[in-house]
Amino acid sequence: MSWVWNNVDVNRKEVTSNVANILVDKLNRFTESQKNILMIAGSLGCSFDKSIIATVITSLFESESETVNWRETSASLDQFIDELEQEGLWERDSSNENKWRFSHDKIQQVAFELIPIEQRDSFQGEIGSIMLAKLDSKELESNIFQVVSLRNCTIASLSDDDDDRIELARLNLRAGMKVSMFFTVISKIVLCYCILVSNDFTLCIPL
Repeated sequence: MSWVWNNVDVNRKEVTSNVANILVDKLNRFTESQKNILMIAGSLGCSFDKSIIATVITSLFESESETVNWRETSASLDQFIDELEQEGLWERDSSNENKWRFSHDKIQQVAFELIPIEQRDSFQGEIGSIMLAKLDSKELESNIFQVVSLRNCTIASLSDDDDDRIELARLNLRAGMKVSMFFTVISKIVLCYCILVSNDFTLCIPL
């Protein structure tokens, strides 16, 4: 048996790696406030709504975080978003002037990776909690899958508080039912798992 080299695949991987390294270097040269926005946008996925970014930043600012300066980020949000657009990191959605889309999925990935690895789950979970608490019913319904995905990042760190587990299971069930009513039973079985780690099968009843 011998090795067979595929030069095209090897070269493609090298190019991808080089592009990623260039992006990391570029993003690390931005200001703290610009990187704050990139971290939130990267957590939201390939596209994001500016109003949601503003809601998240305002809530983080009000929480008076000692480790991150959210005051400057909040005060100059529009300016920073425009600056990052001029840098080619994202572009405005032609069908919705309040929505932006990353120019490439690799940019979104590197933006997300600005978050220290040990803080990623908690940071995403906090964004999901803010959206759940602050969005009105119409906005929440439109962004339910995003909220569920973010909140699910906290499953491993959930306390033994039954209410927390039930709330998260209900949220997942709500998202599942939106996909299809036929998905309801399957959702109930799968999503109860995050509750049943406590080995108390009666917790499924409130769902």
